[in-house]
Amino acid sequence: MLPQGNRHRRVPLLIIILGMLLLTFASMGYQPVGAFQPTPEPEKIVILVGGDHNYPPYSYLVGNEIQGFDNDLIRAVGEAIGAEVVISLSPWAIARQRLESGEVDVIAGMAFSMEREAYYDFSVPTTEVSFDIFRLNGSPIRSLDDLRDKRIIVQEGGIMHDYLLERNLAGEIIPVLEVPDALTQLSMGNADAAILNKMQGLYFIQKYHMIRVEPAGLNLESRSYGMAVKEGNQDLLFQLNNGLNILKTTGEYQRIYEKWFGVYQRANFFEQNALLFSVLGIIILLLVIFILWSQALQSEVRKRTSALKQSEEKYRSVVENMTDGILVTVGERVLYVNHQVCQMTGYTSEELLQISILDLVHREDKEIIRTRTRLTMEGKIVPVMENPIRIYLRQGGEKYVLIQSVGIQWEGQQAVMSILTDITQQKQVDADLQRQLNHLDALRSVDLAILSGMEIMPAMQLLLQKVIDQLGVDAADVLVHSREEDRLMYLAEYGFILSLPPYTRIEQTDSLANKVMQTKHIVSIPQLGGRMGDRVGHPLRVSEGFHSYYGVPLQVKGSGQGCSGNFPPHFV
Repeated sequence: MLPQGNRHRRVPLLIIILGMLLLTFASMGYQPVGAFQPTPEPEKIVILVGGDHNYPPYSYLVGNEIQGFDNDLIRAVGEAIGAEVVISLSPWAIARQRLESGEVDVIAGMAFSMEREAYYDFSVPTTEVSFDIFRLNGSPIRSLDDLRDKRIIVQEGGIMHDYLLERNLAGEIIPVLEVPDALTQLSMGNADAAILNKMQGLYFIQKYHMIRVEPAGLNLESRSYGMAVKEGNQDLLFQLNNGLNILKTTGEYQRIYEKWFGVYQRANFFEQNALLFSVLGIIILLLVIFILWSQALQSEVRKRTSALKQSEEKYRSVVENMTDGILVTVGERVLYVNHQVCQMTGYTSEELLQISILDLVHREDKEIIRTRTRLTMEGKIVPVMENPIRIYLRQGGEKYVLIQSVGIQWEGQQAVMSILTDITQQKQVDADLQRQLNHLDALRSVDLAILSGMEIMPAMQLLLQKVIDQLGVDAADVLVHSREEDRLMYLAEYGFILSLPPYTRIEQTDSLANKVMQTKHIVSIPQLGGRMGDRVGHPLRVSEGFHSYYGVPLQVKGSGQGCSGNFPPHFV
């Protein structure tokens, strides 16, 4: 036990220690329990961007203004991911040094190569760079083989400089520092051709109105082109790729690309295809002449009907061997059909001569035939059908045909001769193509949902909606197996009258969904009835009275993990 005097001396010491603790709590921002503490807002990410100061149309300076495809794109990416983008441009060699030293985080545009991959990580490609042969107008140079023994301009130290040296393609290589210098030298006739970056060449040709120079239209040494970060900076690379995917989904990427490259590509297309357009113009002119001639011929046919009757047998021989069907009618009565009409419809010529022409025509197309027949009988020129009509076949079914009609004299009376062209196969091809486009659209919708980071439940709802649209079923669901409860549970559904909450269990161990998962095979029940109808799953499903069931197993590495159930249209 301390002496009495020592105890008195310790009281001030305790007071001093207590005061120091109170000051410590105050300096730490101590607040009573339950006091409101505002959550600080997260700091905005700042991305330092480097690039080339003289590489149009990708990246360049106009005065102090930063322009180019690369810079517009990285700004849009920053906006998409909520980051602040700070761009500074410099000579290319310095820009690369700044990235390697960490002064900047990313270069907005760099061509991919195996050598560069050792030092940088690249984003998904933003575009593709390639080279082309630029020549004087009218030059016979069309390919690399035409460059032998020729004087060729290249950028000094560039990819194509090394390319020509390695392959010994040119008679003389003329190196220059900049693309405008190369085009100027070529325009002055100081070389036979130049091999340059395609987009840069087109850019400077348009900018300086170099009308004597044109591209050959080649894509030499094509390379992927994208954003580059220092090797190992995967966090930033992930954010950049995410931003690019957002831009491609929203269409902003296409707008930026069209702004910088569309005008050059369109101009290049028309220049390269000038001959094609000339040929098309001649064809169109000939077609117009042909149509006018055809109209004049129809008038001449009416004048020479009596002369044509004398060569009827020869005419019949030609008509019988045509690939199109020929039909002659007066009003609704059939007077003549050639062999191709019989092949097309399955009727004999005797049968066709006993029926009305409207008996062959689909009920929705009858009025079209009546109108065309009336106009033709009145001597008016009726153009070829733009849309086909449907005709019935003897053995059942329909075919699609286009009809061209003309008025003629047949055995002394006014008649209508119709040419029938069977386009059924073409319609089938068009329908198949449309189905494929619908399938691709469905896959694209699901892909966009995944890329945009959609939550699993909305993504599954979208997937089931596309399954229903493509398969033509009434409803579909997805069930997953719970290991803890050893039961199947509903994960998502679409198209049902009565909805089930997510993760609702199926208590039946002998349900059709269990059978699909356990056997790992597709189970198809075309007729659900009796005991089988009670096995579709939850009682709410049974109460909807589906007629058929089609189950597909869901597997992960060969192990059954669930089932997708599809219910075709209700039985009527």
